[in-house]
Amino acid sequence: MTVYGLHKSPLSPQISKFIAEEFGGTYDEATAVAEIPGSTGWRWRLEYLTLVDDFRLSVRLPQRKNWKVLSEAVNEDDLFSWPSNIFEIMSYLCEAPKSILDEEFYWPMTLSKLLAPSHKPIRLFLEELENRY
Repeated sequence: MTVYGLHKSPLSPQISKFIAEEFGGTYDEATAVAEIPGSTGWRWRLEYLTLVDDFRLSVRLPQRKNWKVLSEAVNEDDLFSWPSNIFEIMSYLCEAPKSILDEEFYWPMTLSKLLAPSHKPIRLFLEELENRY
């Protein structure tokens, strides 16, 4: 993944199959866009912007037509607090937003803060955590 990102590569068919089987998502190699389902009807979109690891993260909430861009030109290290790869990010997104509200589930705070303006339960949860600690 560090050579091509999600752009078209010799591995594109296998990547598409893996995303479908592992995450229930889709991958369009022509546009370098992966879409995966999250919890409670949310859908996530990761769109690669450059050759290696910058991407746009978008979310589509249930019963909404349009995608909401959460972050432009972010890379994996910006979004998560440890070295990661795109498939780890997808595994987290598959559980979101439900997993964010679970204190037992480790969730990178950067992503939670990106979601807070769009999702009141996450915003209230983060406020509670800040007050508690």
